[in-house]
Amino acid sequence: MNIGRISQVLENYHSQSKQIKPSAKKTAIARDEILISSEGRTLEHLKKAVAAMPDVREERVAMLSQMIEEGKYNISANALASKMLELE
Repeated sequence: MNIGRISQVLENYHSQSKQIKPSAKKTAIARDEILISSEGRTLEHLKKAVAAMPDVREERVAMLSQMIEEGKYNISANALASKMLELE
């Protein structure tokens, strides 16, 4: 799942909402109305799906823990240094 695209979806949603201007009806009783576009409903659904995802991948943690306990987890110093430099 690529959550980096959420900002793009938000930009598209906001630009479309600025273009649409609902016609105002003058009546004796004013009432508020909310219209949610299909894109808005999709975005809300995606937000809920992301929120429901676990922060920690338990199966990966268990696999790595087992490898460390068995002495099978090895990483080269060069690979570690390379990854550390990529973060900067």
